[in-house]
Amino acid sequence: MIEPAAQSLPILIGPSRYNFQAITDELLAAQALRIVHSPEELGAAVLELLAEPDACKAMGQRAFEVVARNQGATKRLRRMLVELLPAEEKTAAL
Repeated sequence: MIEPAAQSLPILIGPSRYNFQAITDELLAAQALRIVHSPEELGAAVLELLAEPDACKAMGQRAFEVVARNQGATKRLRRMLVELLPAEEKTAAL
């Protein structure tokens, strides 16, 4: 899911978001992802994106912006966790 977003592509997925709840919520909120519930709905969504290239491009751009906002999240989280360590352990963790 991150790969197409990083390439500024719109994203269509099925209803299961088990392993990707947080990122799908963020992409949905940004209107960069669409959930489809059947093969027919998938076909209709693809045809819609093909028929509306400007809307398709805008959806992909919103997906890219979500990825860009989240870049470096692991490093930021690590820094926050290191700050929670006792002083004598911080140097070793860096």
